[in-house]
Amino acid sequence: MDSVWKCRPAIATRLLMLACMVEMLARPATAQRTHSSSSAPQYNFAAVRAYINKTIAEKQLPSVSVAVARDGKIIWEEAFGWADREKMIPATPGTVYALASLTKPYTSTGVMELVEQHKIDLDHAINEYLGSAPLTAIVGGASGATVRRVLCHTSGLPIHSVNLLGNGDQVPPMADTIRRYGTLVNPPGQYFDYSNLGYGALGYMTSLVSQLDWKDYMRDKVFLPLGLLHTSVGIGPGLEDYAVARYDNGNRRLPAFAADTPGASTIWSSAHDVVRFGMFQLKDHLPVQQAILTDATLDLMKEPATGGVPSAGTMLGRKSYGLGWFIDPDDHGYTVLSHEGAGLGATTTLEIFPTEDLAIVVLINQGIDEDDLVDIVQHIAAAILPKYAEALKAGAPAPPQSASPSLKTQLPPLAELVGTWAGTARTWQGSVPLTITVQPDGDVHVKLGDQLETLLTTVPPFIKERRLVGMFTGTMPTPDVKNYADKVGLTLSLRDGRLIGEALAFNTMDFDPYAGKPEFTISFYVELTKKSPAQ
Repeated sequence: MDSVWKCRPAIATRLLMLACMVEMLARPATAQRTHSSSSAPQYNFAAVRAYINKTIAEKQLPSVSVAVARDGKIIWEEAFGWADREKMIPATPGTVYALASLTKPYTSTGVMELVEQHKIDLDHAINEYLGSAPLTAIVGGASGATVRRVLCHTSGLPIHSVNLLGNGDQVPPMADTIRRYGTLVNPPGQYFDYSNLGYGALGYMTSLVSQLDWKDYMRDKVFLPLGLLHTSVGIGPGLEDYAVARYDNGNRRLPAFAADTPGASTIWSSAHDVVRFGMFQLKDHLPVQQAILTDATLDLMKEPATGGVPSAGTMLGRKSYGLGWFIDPDDHGYTVLSHEGAGLGATTTLEIFPTEDLAIVVLINQGIDEDDLVDIVQHIAAAILPKYAEALKAGAPAPPQSASPSLKTQLPPLAELVGTWAGTARTWQGSVPLTITVQPDGDVHVKLGDQLETLLTTVPPFIKERRLVGMFTGTMPTPDVKNYADKVGLTLSLRDGRLIGEALAFNTMDFDPYAGKPEFTISFYVELTKKSPAQ
């Protein structure tokens, strides 16, 4: 054997390189920068590193990048795993990730710059700034859809999420998206309804008011003044080599795709840049960052703006929402402001603890369960805040045990809802007939257009609250939906003797780029009146 190595050194070298490559593939790559000084507190992140590596192995994640800042200094930056598995490019703190909905605090920051310049008034209707693409209101009046309400998701705009694959589907101009789908499905101020469409409209408004393309406005007025050189709308010029590959939950590499609401979900950034954005939001006044907003405006953005407005879904829980920020008043004893991003090939979060001058960033280039993301953040926070660690160890009290509701309501339906309701679901191509019959026993029958009559799966608590919420098999007939969406969700409120709300067309099939299935969630305004009592 020794003679083989001596006579054939080239083969030996290649075999050694191959062995190293096999070892690298078996063990995620790590890139780290730890910042410390003799006067700064010393933190031990060894347990967090071990937990992240364990999570990567168990969940088969491509990479996780983290960054932490406290008291105006970055105290830890580290990246684990692969930015690009196929090309064997390791992730680093400078690797750029798709932020998904973590885009929203950046969008609101850009809007607030124009507010400070008195070019936009928070309490004026957003339609004053949308030019030839205003929002449409059938109930409640569009004047109530103020810039402030759009920023805090209480304008009455619905849920909306469209990601197109670039396989012949073209992303429409934002003005066309607003004209097609920008219909208020609830009166302004009545419900918190998380709306990508609203943030798409805010980005479009910003471009009209500033007379700059939105990506140029964000680069020139937000990213560069804050020293965010690895941040851009989409993958900016010169950042291509720093961008992660995105993977689906089956660890397949995703092709390029684009969202039709840029202001909601299209910014890319690195963990290093995101934590510096967090430091700006914490008013750390870094010498390399311009004061693009006053401290008073930064405080205003983080004040609860949703008040006692109930959520149209389950997103708020105990939280409230400011102008681009979720606000949790008691996360293990601390007030925490945050925004997550969750989507195709991306799971991200920025959490800031104002009383501790602490910012935590976690970026992942795959869609994962929210609980797994929360666990990573909690491990980081516990390594820094002893009281947080104690509260986390103590755990939350167990929720009271209750029987799971059946698909059929366990309570008699609200008497006002029993009967046959008829009307339309309004689409951008015209109105589609819709009939709903609520039976005394709780069954709900639905007929949409010329499609077969079917049953609505209902949720009992919503019926008690004078609301009817459920889902049925079917599709809206517009060409942008019918080839992709196979379910329709209904969220209807009893108001002035009518059932008013939205029909949500969505795709329950997993997003599958290899089968040409884009992601679709599109809402349409619904209004029904009672025609007869149920038999």
